[in-house]
Amino acid sequence: MKTFFIKIIKNFRKLFTFWIFNQTQDFLKKIREHELQKIIKKIPPKSKILEIGGGSGWQAKILEGLGHKVSSIDIENSFYLKEKIFDVQTYDGIKIPFNNEEFDIIFSSNVLEHIKETNKYQKELYRVLKDEGLAIHIIPSATWRIWTILTDLVKSWYIPRPHGEHASSTFIEIFFFKKNWWKKRFIFNNWDILSIDVNNLFYTGNSIFGDKISIEKRILLSKILGSSCNIFILKKTKSIDNF
Repeated sequence: MKTFFIKIIKNFRKLFTFWIFNQTQDFLKKIREHELQKIIKKIPPKSKILEIGGGSGWQAKILEGLGHKVSSIDIENSFYLKEKIFDVQTYDGIKIPFNNEEFDIIFSSNVLEHIKETNKYQKELYRVLKDEGLAIHIIPSATWRIWTILTDLVKSWYIPRPHGEHASSTFIEIFFFKKNWWKKRFIFNNWDILSIDVNNLFYTGNSIFGDKISIEKRILLSKILGSSCNIFILKKTKSIDNF
């Protein structure tokens, strides 16, 4: 009897969510390419770049095509590595396998929220970046978290676990994705914040409508519903009291 009712509920849910499209790799690439375009002009010509959480490596490939020397790393169990189009090096997610002050630019896109030991990892980023280098991080916003919760309810009829590693619950995670939380975290770890921007794009973790809503329309939606990511550009501070 229990199985019968579960089956009815699943069919009922399917009936009312048939219009929801699953996220495709092409759709994700369009989003990430738009975000990448937001920061490309901030990178000096022929920079030596370290990409954190490179996945399949297509962002690294774009950067390399612009004349930069790019190294990309990701953890061994990354879902995207099986579709690699760039030489993404695997590592343990803790110790960055490069020498001190080796890179002009450190770049990450939707990665830092997944790293639990934030303070320890910031020291590693600090170590491998040149003194005059830049760290550029694209991080999901509180707006993204709120709209993803709402679309979770529409799509799946339940609220899943937190997306990242810093909050004990999905609702608390809203505060951990706020600009000020990351701003304080970066300052504590001896970074000067040069700018905080937004990606001017609206999307959720559930990709409702997916490709059916173009990038251009998502740009317009971001003006009404908010941008889904914040972009932090950092440099090393001269004070290292917290180290």
